[in-house]
Amino acid sequence: MDSPVPAEIRNDVWHLLLHMYAYQDKSSRIVEVSPTRYALSSEIVSLNALAESITLRVARLADRSKGVRSIKNFAKKATSATDRFQRLVAAFECRAVLVLDQRHETIAHMSVGTLSSYPIEPLKSETVACVEILVNLMDEYSGEYLQYTCSVGSQEKLLDLRQSVIEGCRINV
Repeated sequence: MDSPVPAEIRNDVWHLLLHMYAYQDKSSRIVEVSPTRYALSSEIVSLNALAESITLRVARLADRSKGVRSIKNFAKKATSATDRFQRLVAAFECRAVLVLDQRHETIAHMSVGTLSSYPIEPLKSETVACVEILVNLMDEYSGEYLQYTCSVGSQEKLLDLRQSVIEGCRINV
């Protein structure tokens, strides 16, 4: 496929993994970095913003509109895709229905009487499953185990985003 879409979707997956890493890191350290209730309140707002960002990024890739960068449109153009790739696309689309519902009902549009709140609540399991499927889908499309790394500075080791999210802690390359 002579298209920028695979590289763009891989970039989307990188951003998802970076957001997931930040979400996990903040979640695991929320009490130790929040010496006051004011700080705790700020951390809860940050966690919810990260969760919404992750949900929106997954929903964007699940968009079924024509002419947008989405898994549906990517799969249509992936003419040499394997059966496993197609199964992963189907699995993503199936799981993403619930993410799209969440995006529609609680993030993008709210019915009268629905209020925003900031509970300490983990990401929805459907959203996490979609990210996992996307990582595997890009591996399958590429025919290799893709690396997703992040440099936080010239003196620090590269952060392995993929492995850090899997392990739930910082893993360096």
